[in-house]
Parts: sequence; structure tokens; C-alpha cells
Amino acid sequence: MQTAPWFLYANFWENIMAKDDYFVLVYKILAYLYTVLKEGRSPDAKMLQYDSTLLGVNEPYWAYIMENLQAQGYITG
Repeated sequence: MQTAPWFLYANFWENIMAKDDYFVLVYKILAYLYTVLKEGRSPDAKMLQYDSTLLGVNEPYWAYIMENLQAQGYITG
């Protein structure tokens, strides 16, 4: 199993914004999807779950973020 790129876990973002800030989470989601796309892999659904090590937020907040990403055309499915 391949590990996620450094920028998904770097403390850099937490020093600037809260780790559960909307825009930080959107960045993490899109950066993960971009990375696996560039590597020719399919996304691991577990990485995109609300309680994953990548996101770690409550389910209603996660649903809000995912709904907005879809409504804005950033993700499909």
C-alpha cells in the first residue's frame, strides 16, 4: 500500500488554518484525488470517509463538504 504524499499530512496547513477548516479539507480531498489520478490508481474510498485519517470530521460536516464539491463540479459520483 502506498502512503499519501507529504502535503496531505504536513503540519503546514494546521499552522495556517484549523485542520478541520472547510478549505483545508477541500484541499486535502482534491489533492488526494489529483494524486491518485496522476499515478493511474483508483481512489481508496476509505481515505475519503468522514472518519478517515485524512479528514477526521463528523459525518454531517463531511456530507456538507462533499455535497458542495459535487454541486460546484469539483467531483462527480
